[in-house]
Amino acid sequence: MAAPGPHRSHEAGQSRLGSGALPDLLLHHSHAGGNLRFERYRWVRENLEPVTHFDHTFLPFDLSPADFERFLEASRHLAPSPLAARLCGAEAPGERIVAGQPFALPDEDSRRPGVWLLCVDAPRGADFVLHVASGRLVFGPADRPGRAHEYAEVGQELWFRLEPGRHVFAARGQQDFTGAWRAAQGAASVSRRQAAESDLPGVP
Repeated sequence: MAAPGPHRSHEAGQSRLGSGALPDLLLHHSHAGGNLRFERYRWVRENLEPVTHFDHTFLPFDLSPADFERFLEASRHLAPSPLAARLCGAEAPGERIVAGQPFALPDEDSRRPGVWLLCVDAPRGADFVLHVASGRLVFGPADRPGRAHEYAEVGQELWFRLEPGRHVFAARGQQDFTGAWRAAQGAASVSRRQAAESDLPGVP
């Protein structure tokens, strides 16, 4: 689920449980039924009931702050990883990104191999939020490739609850991406760097 669990979106029918603490969620029946992006909406299907339906096509859900907390704990709770210690250590310094400061990632291009990483240090833990201001990307923990990554586009946010320590996220498929990050809870520092594809686990 895009937060890709909650997301903020300005388009009807897109998930708002990928962005953040919004008290509403509107899904197309194909998403709610698991026909598309099965893992992304699993938590919604297993934990929430639609309030009603619109023409048997869109299903609205009430999403309370308590529901969102349960979602973060169940689906977006991340422990520090050995991969983050290896890829984001002092021997591999990156470019610092200040909280709230807009930043861009170059478009993914097969002619320029490599994967862009965001290294996040959260000494006391944090709720890390990535906001997409323009473009799109697929983003998630670098040590959990494939289905654990979420697609997000303009206006949406991705939330992750980080345990104390160092974390690393990978961006893939980015096109015209600009965004900003913030810590909704706790404090963190973020830097970006590029890594070789061979440094990351393979996508199943």
